Amino acid sequence: MKTNHILALIFAALLASTATAQQAFLTFLHNSADTTLRYVDVYVTQSGQTTKVDNLEYQKADNFNTAIVFGGFECYVDVAPANSNSKDEAIATLTFTPEADAGYEIEFRGNAGDGWVPNPDGASTGLSISQVKVPYVDPVVGEVAVMFSHGSTDLEACDVYVRGNSTPLFTNVKYGMFTDTFKKVKRQRQTIDLTKTGDKTKVLASFEVDLAFGSSNIVVLTVSGYKTPADNHASPNALSMLTVQEDGNVQVFPLLSGSQTARVQVIHNSADPSLAMVDIYVNGTKAIDNLGFKRATAFADFPAGADMQVAFAPASSTGIKDTLLSLPLEQFRPGRSYHLIIQGVRDTSKFRGAATSTNLSLTILEKDGALEKGTKAGETSIRSVHGVIDLAGVDLVIGSTSLAANMVFNSVAPEYINVVGTQTDTIWAVEAGTSKKIRGWIADLRGSERAVVAALSGVVGPDSNQNAEEYELILVDANGSSNDRLVKVDTSGTVGSVTDLVPSALWTVAPNPSTSYTSITIPLPLGLQGLQGAMATVYSTSGATMASVPMLVDGASIQGKLTTSQFAPGAYLVQVTAGDQVVGTTRIVVAR
Repeated sequence: MKTNHILALIFAALLASTATAQQAFLTFLHNSADTTLRYVDVYVTQSGQTTKVDNLEYQKADNFNTAIVFGGFECYVDVAPANSNSKDEAIATLTFTPEADAGYEIEFRGNAGDGWVPNPDGASTGLSISQVKVPYVDPVVGEVAVMFSHGSTDLEACDVYVRGNSTPLFTNVKYGMFTDTFKKVKRQRQTIDLTKTGDKTKVLASFEVDLAFGSSNIVVLTVSGYKTPADNHASPNALSMLTVQEDGNVQVFPLLSGSQTARVQVIHNSADPSLAMVDIYVNGTKAIDNLGFKRATAFADFPAGADMQVAFAPASSTGIKDTLLSLPLEQFRPGRSYHLIIQGVRDTSKFRGAATSTNLSLTILEKDGALEKGTKAGETSIRSVHGVIDLAGVDLVIGSTSLAANMVFNSVAPEYINVVGTQTDTIWAVEAGTSKKIRGWIADLRGSERAVVAALSGVVGPDSNQNAEEYELILVDANGSSNDRLVKVDTSGTVGSVTDLVPSALWTVAPNPSTSYTSITIPLPLGLQGLQGAMATVYSTSGATMASVPMLVDGASIQGKLTTSQFAPGAYLVQVTAGDQVVGTTRIVVAR
């Protein structure tokens, strides 16, 4: 207490003499978007003398005009909830020693409690206070100096551009950082783009900012609010850009509509023959041209945080006037990845569903959590979709691995299932809740960190569904390639799967890899030695038939020789059948 008293006397003496030469100048900004802290109390303490600012509102600033802060002495800044009684109730504290005759911006940021979106770069999003020294800048006509502060907890590191310039103002600014230098820009309205670090084409957010307002020679551009407010306790505080001036004046500039994006892949899975190929319009503008049934787009940027109306028109349409149907979409959340899956039919009276209660209406399934890349090296991530209007509930399985359970029309698996990415295997549709296999498809699932959508597509009964295509499974990759020619496996007789008769591990295939030919020998167990009419069919990995070759059934084995010299280098599937039974499937490689 005695020390504080002496310091107070020193301060009084300084004030009586040349106090202004010793002062430091503080501007405090409330930039915590936590809605429970819309108002806070701020305390500034130096040498035991405390000044309080009551109920400072979010996105407002204060210059502590009622306090005199001296350079060279330790200073404490405390933030407490509104209507606090003392700084002892502080929820965040900053201690620093300001320099004499220097100006500082002090910023209160972060969130209290749990349940907030984590920072993409791993920074702590808890409540904190930080400061930066704001340099003195000589006035220049037509120019203003700008610094930058990153105060959005769920926004990744960014580069800062004035639109139209090829060089960024600042680079790789992460949450919680101030830039410690300034850049000069024209004193006029400017569009400020925040882009992914190192990639100017990936715009994270844009703001139109008035830099002609006010008389400050330097302003601090401060990003504020949440990138995904709906995920942050349904906060109303969306991203915005603040300009904080030397006199404490703060202007707030909202996010430019459409400046945030989400990654979206569109999959056409409507078996309605009248929609065999469509043009797709988004908010009146053609976004996708000539998208065919069982085809998909690659992932692309779509506007996030904005209302969207999607319309379907015949292929080669000339404008929105040709629209057949228009449907609204929920707003995409910024930075997320989505599948848009077109399913159902236009005229439900002309089609038959799996049950009388099945809603067959044309719709767009909007599903978050899409992957452009698999989640694990050496594995393939699979997301399942049920798009067959007249197929009852099914499970999709690979061996003992369940890809999705109890799927009905319009079901989309909420998560991906990983399988070993070194195999070609059979994906089975199994009657839900039983072990009864309905149909299988030989699928090339090889890859590392590969992400695919396995979609049931078409109809079970074409005759009662406008002669729509018979159902099958399609595999859609993240790059938009769609394999709709998977080899089909029916469960006729005793055949249960591709490998149930003779596992490929028992075959002799040599040479493999081959350059001009490969020989195949399949041993037949006692119960199968009466097979006749064996045929080997070679398929490309996209399901195209490359060749069919008769095989010799010689009592206890099936034997044959495949000429491979006409095949391009790569992997192929060989399926051997005998009559209407599938003996098995193996993989060969052609090399040169």
